[in-house]
Amino acid sequence: MITQINWLKQFTWVLIFSFLAACASSPQKPSGDFTPIQDLDAPEWVVKGGAAFDDKAFYGVGLASGIRNSALLRETSDNRARSSLADIFEVYIKKLNKDYMESATTGDMSATSETQYIERAMKSVSSMTLNGSEIVDHWQNPDNGEMYALARVDLETFQQNLDKYKELSAEVRNRIKVQAEKSFEDLDKEVDKKEGR
Repeated sequence: MITQINWLKQFTWVLIFSFLAACASSPQKPSGDFTPIQDLDAPEWVVKGGAAFDDKAFYGVGLASGIRNSALLRETSDNRARSSLADIFEVYIKKLNKDYMESATTGDMSATSETQYIERAMKSVSSMTLNGSEIVDHWQNPDNGEMYALARVDLETFQQNLDKYKELSAEVRNRIKVQAEKSFEDLDKEVDKKEGR
């Protein structure tokens, strides 16, 4: 009986030390076979994001890695692409609201309540537009299995959703459309400057 207890104690200590040794080992570094993504024939959008396109649309790129279930890997990259698109679209909507408010309130401070209403309407329209976004492409890195997804929504979809929002007068909707086009062009010029185009 005592021999069994001693054996059990020794076995327990061996397990504890083995576990501690495994935890204390340094993490493995990536092998020297690392290949830059530009050398893997990745689509241009993987490296440049939305700057890879010249059309009037918004793009978001999502990346997922370390997930063994391929369906979950793809879904995660899709969700991250939509999240990236939402961040970009939010910046655009803020700029559009700012530009619209400046043009609508020039010399007329009574227009403030109208601009607040329009700001809420713009948020609703942008939410409708983002729900209409689509995943248009995927690419998987052959070296490490990372999954990239590309989400897209075009300016025309935003303008169509604005037409559906009947709480705004036709005149206000048309002014917003004109301002939307101008704001998109301004943002596109900023991207061109950053990309050196």
